[in-house]
Amino acid sequence: MDLSIDLGAGVPVIRITGDMRLWGKQEVADEIRESLHSLMVAGHQRIVVNLCGVRRIDSRGIGCLARIHATAITKNAEISLVLAPGQVMDALQQLNFVKLYPIFADEASATAKAKAAR
Repeated sequence: MDLSIDLGAGVPVIRITGDMRLWGKQEVADEIRESLHSLMVAGHQRIVVNLCGVRRIDSRGIGCLARIHATAITKNAEISLVLAPGQVMDALQQLNFVKLYPIFADEASATAKAKAAR
């Protein structure tokens, strides 16, 4: 799994690619949470997380997203997810997890909405 942060769009975009099956990979889950937490502490109220490059996700990966959502609530921030059709979208829909986040089909739409909401 790879994680990158792009601040160039005027709204922080975190891109996660690869395999987000985090069972037994606590350090990876911590890296994701710490990256988002540091952006929120720095004052970013709107953050886009692009998961289009994630091929697979497990319960630990979904739990990581749930903890990020809880942190965003306490920091008065909003996280938007960019999801492509596939296994990750299906898993999040089956759990009604997609109701927690604004969901977008592409990064441009998510960043435009986040900029407009500032």
